[in-house]
Amino acid sequence: MRMFSPHIWSIALLLLVLNRGLVIAQSTASSSTGAPYLQDSGGDAPPAPTGRRSSTLADAQSEPKGKTVCPKLSVDRSELERGFTYLEGGLDWDNSTWSCTSGVLQSPINFPSLESNISYGQVVPQKAATFTLGTANISLVRTTSAYRVQVEADWSGTNVSIPVCGGNVGCFNKNQSVPAEFYNATIQKIHFHIPSDHFIYGVQYPLEAQVIMTISQDDLSTCPSKGCQIGLGVLFTLFDDAEKINPFLDSIIPYIPYSGAGCIGLPTTVTLDGADLLPSNTSYFTYRGSFTAPPCTEGLTWYVLATPMKVGQQQVIAFQNAMAQIQRPCGEGRISKASKKKADSGKRHLLQSSKSNNNNNNDNIDTSSNDAVCVVTGTRSNNRPVQPLGTRIVNFFRDDTNGTDAAST
Repeated sequence: MRMFSPHIWSIALLLLVLNRGLVIAQSTASSSTGAPYLQDSGGDAPPAPTGRRSSTLADAQSEPKGKTVCPKLSVDRSELERGFTYLEGGLDWDNSTWSCTSGVLQSPINFPSLESNISYGQVVPQKAATFTLGTANISLVRTTSAYRVQVEADWSGTNVSIPVCGGNVGCFNKNQSVPAEFYNATIQKIHFHIPSDHFIYGVQYPLEAQVIMTISQDDLSTCPSKGCQIGLGVLFTLFDDAEKINPFLDSIIPYIPYSGAGCIGLPTTVTLDGADLLPSNTSYFTYRGSFTAPPCTEGLTWYVLATPMKVGQQQVIAFQNAMAQIQRPCGEGRISKASKKKADSGKRHLLQSSKSNNNNNNDNIDTSSNDAVCVVTGTRSNNRPVQPLGTRIVNFFRDDTNGTDAAST
């Protein structure tokens, strides 16, 4: 029998290992279903400031292939220095100029079950709001130091119609005989909270999209100078099939800046379709509340859809990763007592200074006129605990034209 030299056996073993590694790599890559961020094998680990960008994102950042140029992002020093974090679940939002702890119309809330002691007002179809968001080809995704993933876009085909009864936006009048007039609301931004801010029947959801809109004072004279604020809450529950993805979220996730604050424009070839963000059944809860983050300004009219949309598990992880790094001022002199307490306990770690950050996602950060801004570990979440409902009126509209809704189950 012919014997092979040890050298030849070593080469054969090396080829076998390389071939097996190639097969494993090909199998892993083929398991995704078209979403670039599903091809990453990093699981739910926070992304590194560089890398982790899909080829789609690299194409979007190349010049000049239709890349949308983001406005210069100037870091809001007041936002940085006011100690706005989620480390204490919002319990430390006690700034005297905010409404977070002193307000009586705070959001979010839990919508109690229909069998509870809460009596829901019923919205008749003649006074129901309608929501058609339209589409957008010019859009951007922005992350801010305030733990926020935010989409801004030039929307077309939008038709959001809000009922107003005798100047009362949302028609919360005790006198139901007051007729409704309808006013168009303009989309200002869409931001995301993970897990959800609002609860339905005591259930919290993995993700909530909040579409912030305004009715202009030029259209409705009783609105303040900045307009009447409208919030549309869309809750998300997980797909049963872990491989499925939400198409609206799939359009924006590859362009999320992952290092605390930044802005990335979507290519003009990417169209955001608002129909992919909303369920076909538009049954909703509506109440008068506030923004869910400081300064927690009250007067917002909320519409929270009762039927949740579906989201993929890896999509949820992508939003968690976006909350893994946030921007704070460098130096303990600007850290709030609550944040400093967390820092001293080892739960807040300096990662890097944005001035030396080479991440292309942060090219639009302007720190030239500010002190150094540091990227620190975040909480991987940005939801506020539910607030007392008090004596507020909560109305419910049942959409009987598009199947069943979550509130009827």
